[in-house]
Amino acid sequence: MFGGVRMSELRGLERKSAQLSGEAAYLQIVQRADRYCVIGSVKSAAGRRTVDIGPETALALRNWLLVAPKAKPKKGDLKSPPQYLFPNKNGGIWGYANFRARFWVPLMNHCGLVTEAPADQHIREASPGYAEFKATLFGPHMLRHVYASLQIERGVTPKRLQKLIGHSTLKMTLDTYGHLWPDDSAERAYASAIEQAL
Repeated sequence: MFGGVRMSELRGLERKSAQLSGEAAYLQIVQRADRYCVIGSVKSAAGRRTVDIGPETALALRNWLLVAPKAKPKKGDLKSPPQYLFPNKNGGIWGYANFRARFWVPLMNHCGLVTEAPADQHIREASPGYAEFKATLFGPHMLRHVYASLQIERGVTPKRLQKLIGHSTLKMTLDTYGHLWPDDSAERAYASAIEQAL
């Protein structure tokens, strides 16, 4: 929510791409994990970007890294495996479906951000503690939209938001978020029309 990063980018984010100390903390987005947990390039050249994060987010991530699982080398492998910022319990890449079922749905249920409908059957049957889980109000991608909305509320320009969230074109940014920017000329025309009507 505080970086506008895609889930595929978060799942593929290595620890070495995170600068979490000093005055300016940031994440360097250079790769992503696809649906099969294969690391590859970001969606477009615009997806390669630096995402600034605030000091509280950086502190939370530093604390997380103290307990986060680390990948161990495979037997006989001399090369160290990549270390991910948000690994699964074995230090590897979360599959999106597993992330949703084992982390997102339990978290949203714990926070009460759910509907009255039951969660998917395969989630409710995954663990005895999940049997009463409800469907979530929103998915993880919504946090990207929250980030964009907060940036617009703070006065960021469309072109700057395009760079922040890694859209390949300004049109994509405006098609998705254009309705959130105030339209001063339309508001002036509306006020003028009201005055003339009176």
